[in-house]
Amino acid sequence: GPKQAQAIRKERAKKEFSSFQDFCTRVKIDRKLLAKLVLVGCFDSLAEKKEKLFSHLSFQPPENGTYLPSRSLHEKIALEMSILGFSLSAHPITLFRNVFEEHERVKSSELAHFCEHEKVKVAGVKVILHTPPTKSGKRVIFVTMEDEDGLIDTVIFPAVQESYAKVIYEADFLLLEGHIKKYGRATSIVVEKAYDLQEML
Repeated sequence: GPKQAQAIRKERAKKEFSSFQDFCTRVKIDRKLLAKLVLVGCFDSLAEKKEKLFSHLSFQPPENGTYLPSRSLHEKIALEMSILGFSLSAHPITLFRNVFEEHERVKSSELAHFCEHEKVKVAGVKVILHTPPTKSGKRVIFVTMEDEDGLIDTVIFPAVQESYAKVIYEADFLLLEGHIKKYGRATSIVVEKAYDLQEML
C-alpha cells in the first residue's frame, strides 16, 4: 500500500539496499507483499536468484516459471499489473504499440500544440472517472487517462454515451477519438468515439 511504498522510498533515500536481507531488516512489510515484489523482479538488481529469495520467505517458487528473467517486456508488464496493480518495467500503455501503428494517436505531451476543434485520437490507462451533477440534470462523464507522458482530460456528453458508455465505464485501457477543446492553457478532448484497447490487440 501507499504507506509501505513510502517506507521503501524513505529507506532507499538514506542508503541503497545492499542485499535482500538488508531490505528486510530496514523495511518492515507484509511477507505476502514481499513475495509479490520478488515475483515481479524488484530485487533482480541485487543479483540474487528468485528461488533463493523465496526460500528466505518460506514460500514455494511458482511452478510455471512466471518469475524467470526470460519473460518478454509485455509478459513482465502484464504480470506486474496483475500482481501489483501497476507496472515497474514500463508504462502499461506500451502493451498496445501494435495498435498504435494502425491507429495514430497523440500523446499527452503533444496536445498543447493542437488547435481548437482539431480531431485527435488519444489513448491511456483510465485513472479517474466521475459524473458530477449538472444544472440540466443530464449526465456528463469526465475521464482522466494517463499515457507514458502524462495525463489526458476528456469529457463525454450524453449523445455519445448512448453508444459508448459501456466501454467507457468498463474498459481499463481506452482509445478515445474526438476534438480539442481549449480552456485557457488547459486542453481537453471532447470524445466522439471510444474503444477498449484490449479488444483491439
